[in-house]
Amino acid sequence: MRVKKIHIDRYGPLRGIDFDISHGIQVIYGKNETGKTLTIDALIKIMVGKKIKEFDGIDRVEEFPEGYLILEKDKNEEIKLNKDLSLSQFMDMDAMDLRNIFIIRNSDLSIREEENYYRRVTDKLTGLETEKINKLLSELKDYGRLTSASSDASISDSRDYGKIKGRIEDAKVLIKDIENYLNLAKESGLQDLELENLILIQKSKDLKEEISLVELNLKNKNFLDLKKLLKKLEDNLEIYKGYEKYTEEKYQKLLDLNYKLNNLLDDNLQNNRDLEKLEKKQDGFKKEASKISSNLAPYQEKERQIMSLEQKTQSIEEINPSLPKLPLTLSIIFLAFAGLSLIPLFLFNNLFYILLPVLFTMVFIIFISFYFIKYRKVLNYKKTESNLIREFLSLGIKVKNLKEAHLAIGNFYENKNKFQKNLENIESEIRANDKQIERIKSDINGNNNEISATRNDINEIKENLSINDLNALREKLDKKRELENDILGNYKLMMDKLELDLDELDIVYIKNNLNFLGDQIKKAKPEKSLRKVVNKYDKQFYEDKKRELEKIEHKKEEIKNKLENHKLEINGMRNRFFKIKTDGFLKEIKIENLNDLKKALQVLKSGVEKIEFNVSVSKKAIGIFEDILEEEELVVADLFGNLNVSDYFSEITGNKYKKVFYDNNQRRVKVVNKNGNIIDDNKLSQGAYDQLYMAVRIALAEKILDEPAFFIVDDAFIYSDVDRLKTQFEIFKKLADKGWSIIYFSVKEELKKLADKYSSNDILIFGE
Repeated sequence: MRVKKIHIDRYGPLRGIDFDISHGIQVIYGKNETGKTLTIDALIKIMVGKKIKEFDGIDRVEEFPEGYLILEKDKNEEIKLNKDLSLSQFMDMDAMDLRNIFIIRNSDLSIREEENYYRRVTDKLTGLETEKINKLLSELKDYGRLTSASSDASISDSRDYGKIKGRIEDAKVLIKDIENYLNLAKESGLQDLELENLILIQKSKDLKEEISLVELNLKNKNFLDLKKLLKKLEDNLEIYKGYEKYTEEKYQKLLDLNYKLNNLLDDNLQNNRDLEKLEKKQDGFKKEASKISSNLAPYQEKERQIMSLEQKTQSIEEINPSLPKLPLTLSIIFLAFAGLSLIPLFLFNNLFYILLPVLFTMVFIIFISFYFIKYRKVLNYKKTESNLIREFLSLGIKVKNLKEAHLAIGNFYENKNKFQKNLENIESEIRANDKQIERIKSDINGNNNEISATRNDINEIKENLSINDLNALREKLDKKRELENDILGNYKLMMDKLELDLDELDIVYIKNNLNFLGDQIKKAKPEKSLRKVVNKYDKQFYEDKKRELEKIEHKKEEIKNKLENHKLEINGMRNRFFKIKTDGFLKEIKIENLNDLKKALQVLKSGVEKIEFNVSVSKKAIGIFEDILEEEELVVADLFGNLNVSDYFSEITGNKYKKVFYDNNQRRVKVVNKNGNIIDDNKLSQGAYDQLYMAVRIALAEKILDEPAFFIVDDAFIYSDVDRLKTQFEIFKKLADKGWSIIYFSVKEELKKLADKYSSNDILIFGE
């Protein structure tokens, strides 16, 4: 049986792996991170199904691979392995066999659970029942709760067995203590005191039953009363529905509306009075304004002419000329100088004296001319002033000169402004009065609208409430209040009888709470039905019985105090008993008195005897199986003699080692080197260790299978040197010649050369 094809559609990040595997040695090469390791993980899952606990490090991808593995048997028979059919199912071979023989990965050639696995192989080859015997020994160890599955073992004090050894020792001590205490109790009369306590307990029980019957009668009476109160409450609430529309708010609203209506009517009456007064006052203002306007009219008519005269007066005053005295005086002086300058002319014949009279004469002419110009302006000013005075006179204003004209103009404007100011004041009063009149008229109109709306609101409330006036509404409200008091009183009484807290005391809340009340009243119904109602079971009788019960309880308490130390002893022994008790050891019992303590004593003795009997039986049975197992252990040692492990290991290592055997005493594989020295497998170099277990795997595979099969190898010999790798490939070549299929996954370049030498198959490469 060989691997013919590997096909993986998807496994985690792995996609589209498809290899056709040739006969013999098939090397599959791939660099790191190309998917080699994930491919081997997928192959393992396909071969063993979901039972992968024997393999480490293949849970990096949780999903099951989508793909298949095709195996070829003789006569070209093919088997397709996938998620529906695993190699374990097809060959009836468990995952441990696949892991320990056919799949060699990551340099781990060791045999998992080595000792047990060799036993399984031996049992399979020889028909021995070693594994079953070991299982029986383990069960006997558990049954007897022993320290080990050995005939010389003792009872265990392990937590796994509930520290049974310590519990047995404690039980034996407690047995002695209980026996001693029972003798002491008999001598001190504690048993009689317990008996008296039991009698009082019975009396207390009888009284409690009678009190319970009284309570039942009282509860029944309370239940019936509650039902009546609930019926009355429901009736009152039904009547109350007809009064719900009558509210203090509506009464207050109607009262407010009537008050508002009266106030509005009073306001309008006062407003009409005020309006009449203002209108009379307004007529007086208008007459006075007309009179002032008549007085102001002449001033307004002359105002423009006065303004014109005022402007002319200001213009004339700005040019107001006057005759200068200096030019006339200077003219006379220069004329005198001109006359005097003629005298030197007659005395001296000089040009200067000729020009000097001429110069004085010219200056005289200039000053005289200037004086006459000013004089002409003065004449014109006088003429204009005379004309202005005539104009003032034409307007009825008598003035003699411009100074008086100014005073007259000031008086004109003063009188005119006085009339104007008086007129403006009167007009302001008229406007203010108009505003007051308009405001009062607006208030009257607004009040009229409000009066109409208020009357409508009042009528609407009366119609909705079907009443004629406030008194009728007051009567309805008084009746409603009477109903509310009755409802609230009944509700409070019911809550008191039900012994419930009053969360709210409100009609709406009570209406919404009726179902709750009904449920609570149902709960208040006695759980037990009354066989009869006894009239004497009243409150007084109930209180008498309770006082009688209190006396008995008091007596019990006195006895309890006398038995205090006794109870402490009982409780202490009970606690010790339950500390010892474990499931299957001591049965559950109640320990409250001496009789119970006697029962506990018997239980302890019986439990100790049972455990000791189980220990004895288990050790005897283990002794029998030990004799059987000792004989069969010798057969396991012969396993390596029947396998070809020594031959393969000697060949792989170049005859450095000549024998491989299994040491039953030390339960490990050992080898003998060419010098005859015996070496434990864990003392070998890593390379030799790998070669040893490769030899073991090959030998086991040949022995277990009836036909050649396959090895899947993942760089198994990373610790081997080139020579040992070459020897290993020679072994693989011999296996291939016998029909074995070896699929060798590797990242090593040197493996390519060995593949070319020992295999005619092309190297398959990841990614190509």
